[in-house]
Amino acid sequence: MSAAYEIRLAEPADGAWGELFDGWKVVSLPGGGAVLRGDAPSLTALAPLLHHVEARGLTLLSLRRVEPPAEASQSDDTHGIPARSATEQRADERTRELATLLEVSRQVASTLDLVPLLQLLLAEVRAVLDYTASGISFFEAPETLRAMLYNGPLPPEELPQWCSIGPARPMGTPLEELLAEAEAGIAAPLAHCREVVYGAAPLIIPDVTADTRLARIYRARMARMFPGVDLSYVGTWMAVPLMYRDEVIGVLGFDHTEPGAYTEHHAQIALAVASQAAVAIANARLLAEVQGVAAQAERQRLARELHDAVTQQLFSASIIGEVLPQIWAANPEQGAAYLEDLRLLTKGALAEMRALLVELRPSALTDTPLPDLLQHLTAALSGRTRLPVKLEVEGAAQLPDDAQVALYRVAQEALQNVAKHARAQHVWVTLRFAPRGVELAVRDDGRGFDLARVPADHFGLGIMQERMASVGGTVIVESQPGHGTTITARWTNA
Repeated sequence: MSAAYEIRLAEPADGAWGELFDGWKVVSLPGGGAVLRGDAPSLTALAPLLHHVEARGLTLLSLRRVEPPAEASQSDDTHGIPARSATEQRADERTRELATLLEVSRQVASTLDLVPLLQLLLAEVRAVLDYTASGISFFEAPETLRAMLYNGPLPPEELPQWCSIGPARPMGTPLEELLAEAEAGIAAPLAHCREVVYGAAPLIIPDVTADTRLARIYRARMARMFPGVDLSYVGTWMAVPLMYRDEVIGVLGFDHTEPGAYTEHHAQIALAVASQAAVAIANARLLAEVQGVAAQAERQRLARELHDAVTQQLFSASIIGEVLPQIWAANPEQGAAYLEDLRLLTKGALAEMRALLVELRPSALTDTPLPDLLQHLTAALSGRTRLPVKLEVEGAAQLPDDAQVALYRVAQEALQNVAKHARAQHVWVTLRFAPRGVELAVRDDGRGFDLARVPADHFGLGIMQERMASVGGTVIVESQPGHGTTITARWTNA
């Protein structure tokens, strides 16, 4: 079942929008920029669109799910149906919260493309934790927070990119001590969220205009961080720490127009989302570290660290296991769907680990038969995206090392393109061995593209062709808008 979403970008509407958001309605804004409205089966399905936004250099200001207007509640027994009890309503809210956290876990397990992923998380949590603005900051240097993502009414040029929160204090420092340092001028003047970081605990200011210590400190910092900017839209402020392996690596914050909008229950929901965001940030950092590491000993260490990527998928599976009995009792059909998700997550985690180990142990690319390597890639893609991927292998042969690596890399790049761009429903991978060579084909039934309008180096097509050319092979790309894409790599034993 599809839901309505709204995407706001800083750039005005032009011809490029139709290519990125086929079927979406574009509304130009008087002050510049534009809003797109359309339907998608889930937030995860929007990931390719956000990837296009980032690749085209467009500025995404906000992404939110548009809830349909609620029907008037029935407060009497006019139609013979008694009004729902408060207990039933609370049970519904709890089920919705669990389902939201489950969707957040699915998204974190599905991709390492960090910024679009975090946008999706903030949009998804809005269903159970409403906000006017939200933001994520993380440590990039000692005593310094860097703003990674902001979703709210302020224009990007008015947002500070860095914030000093020194001097450093031990994690778990009492709030009273941190407030005293702020009032005495010991803390840095712009030390926004300092109490959340070193206190390692959620913090709520129910009314930022009140005459309380927290509210006064908040207003003073905001006046220095945003001189001349109208922040009267903020009524309640809340922030929670991003915790990874018992360390604070950043902060997740929310603003709400209404005073008293957040309670301790909201803080617990925010903490659950923050734990997922922390894992996503940590995994992205580990991946970047892996890509820049050459020494074999360091690669082996990072292989152990990257188990966390798989651990996240297993964590998602554990959440499904916890909420499945409740969801099944309320809706057996939905429960069966989650049971299938549980199977795919565990299968995908195993495939993901195998694929990671291949990447971090270069000899595996030549020691492992090519059909087995393709099995790892296709199973990992299916586990991440829920796409059905069919692998067919005809014949068998021992390939030269360089030819096998080239074919593997082409398959890897082609499947990544499917996940990021194709919006496909099915994928087919075929490997055919012949007496004098081999043919590899990756086909999808996605939206396709116009070859005449795509640069040679786009979607990694140039890299694929260069890889095959280096071993005396070829790559042929076939695609039409609305008719999917087929990438065929051929190598002949001269």
